[in-house]
Amino acid sequence: MRLTAVHAINAPVDFVFKEFTNFSGFEAHAQERELTVERTDNVTGIDVDMEWQISGMVRGKHREVCVRLDEYRENDRIQYTSASGAMSGQMLFEFEDLGSDVTEVSFHVDPKAESISSRLILQSIRLAKNSVEKRITKSMRIFGEQIEAKYISG
Repeated sequence: MRLTAVHAINAPVDFVFKEFTNFSGFEAHAQERELTVERTDNVTGIDVDMEWQISGMVRGKHREVCVRLDEYRENDRIQYTSASGAMSGQMLFEFEDLGSDVTEVSFHVDPKAESISSRLILQSIRLAKNSVEKRITKSMRIFGEQIEAKYISG
């Protein structure tokens, strides 16, 4: 099953891509939500094989997930693999320059069940696929508006 969201952001592709790869900003945001974020790689700069161990309370349960950067093509695409005890998956962001300082960002996630209970969760997501994709699109829109505001303010 693939979940997809697409959103156009009124900013140039290089600016948008830079914001989507602001890993220190994402780490700080996660820590504001009382999640523990630990880099577990030896990569310097931004490159494939960057890896994070993220843990904390999410929806009333302690969760742990490992996220690894698998593909990094500047101003084009970023792909991650994530794994937890019950689920794994791949997340792909694709960036398309539409001209006139507009960038289309496509997000795809392919979750995989690793246990019987996670298969039940994925089945529920399949049944609610449209509403889940709407929530993902809303999150992308909100992040896109933050990027646009930052771009306008210079």
